[in-house]
Amino acid sequence: MAGSSSPMSEKEYAMMLESEIRMVEKLGIKEYARVNKTYLPEVVDMISKFQTVVEHRSERLQKMADDASTWDKVQKKISRLNKNLEEASGLKKTLEAVSASKKILEQASDSKTKVEAASASLEKLRKMLKDDESTLSLVSKVYFIFFDYLCC
Repeated sequence: MAGSSSPMSEKEYAMMLESEIRMVEKLGIKEYARVNKTYLPEVVDMISKFQTVVEHRSERLQKMADDASTWDKVQKKISRLNKNLEEASGLKKTLEAVSASKKILEQASDSKTKVEAASASLEKLRKMLKDDESTLSLVSKVYFIFFDYLCC
């Protein structure tokens, strides 16, 4: 393992550890330690660090997968809410149409009541005219009788 003068990023450190681990896998722990003039505990420590880096990377990837799954769920809920909103909008329009129809029916009912009242009034007038006609006929007869009486 070589040290460097400038600090490494986490990604660079992980790549360097990965490269060293591949060498350990290729040569074996004892041979790697002999070739690089390191002690076995240092090699074990390097493997442990690499395992930690892999675990962190795995956790980050799992979090990204969870976030993606959550995002997917949020998108589905938004889609469902939009659909419900469209249905509610349609129902609102239907309700407005029903309300307008109700007002029209109320006006028609009022008009019907007025027509019925006018019809009743016309019927009364017809009866009055009939009575007046009968009275006029009677007056006319009396007038003719009186005129006959006067003339003769």
